[in-house]
Amino acid sequence: YLLLVLGGNNNPTADDITKLLGSVGASPSDNLQKLLDELQGKTLSEVLAAGEAKLAAAGPMVAAGAGGAGAAAGGEAKEEDNAPEEEEEEEDSDMGGGMGGLFGGG
Repeated sequence: YLLLVLGGNNNPTADDITKLLGSVGASPSDNLQKLLDELQGKTLSEVLAAGEAKLAAAGPMVAAGAGGAGAAAGGEAKEEDNAPEEEEEEEDSDMGGGMGGLFGGG
């Protein structure tokens, strides 16, 4: 819908959306007509403003919950992944003298 509106079609129909999705081998969901009914008579700026307000209201709760869980799980994995890399870097610096040797400083 948004792609069609940005392309100049201010009132895309179900057929327009189906044709666009078909051009990339996709098909619309069963909720397409419900979406179009809810968007009927609204401008794109009104729809975006309403969505932005909903995201702002839910944003901190969603971000804190998802971000905290992702950081805890991802943080442990990063530490494990980075440990071997740090050892390799130490070995490299012992062999060549580091960046100072490369530029004649040491």
